[in-house]
Amino acid sequence: MTDNFAINYDRYLLELGQPGLVRKVAGSIVDRTVEDIEQMDEGREFCIKGKNIRGIWDRTLISSGAEAMDDASDDTTTDCIDWGNYNHLRTKILTADSEEVLSEAWWGTEGTVHHSWLLGTKKYGGGDFESRRYLVDEGKTLVCESKWHPKKKRKNKENKTLVWHFVRDVGK
Repeated sequence: MTDNFAINYDRYLLELGQPGLVRKVAGSIVDRTVEDIEQMDEGREFCIKGKNIRGIWDRTLISSGAEAMDDASDDTTTDCIDWGNYNHLRTKILTADSEEVLSEAWWGTEGTVHHSWLLGTKKYGGGDFESRRYLVDEGKTLVCESKWHPKKKRKNKENKTLVWHFVRDVGK
């Protein structure tokens, strides 16, 4: 974990409305977070098992398939989930906070970027979480760009995006 990531992580949690004590505890355990990823059904099921000392967050994102407008996601906003005549499959999923929400997921950028949205969270004042996952460093590192879209616009225009880098465990 870099110093820059620690600062950005704290800012991200602050934007979610987390108090100082929660941010401090979360910051002390985040570098022990591990994610196991498995694709099944030709990539349609994207299974992620996140583990840290707080517990396990096991979720499966069901992908609709390929993006109808493949390059539109490069500038993702909440408008991007309105695809006109194309509707992504919505399935129920539990968040890390055990809140049931709807999820949408699909593959974009010619099948190299996995996009997902967790829609309708009530925590943190309500809103949606957007994620983009892709490999870099010849497949050695998984990058996950997480973005928070609050339901209500806030005065603080701080960056609500956090970029995670998970390095492949070569022992597996």
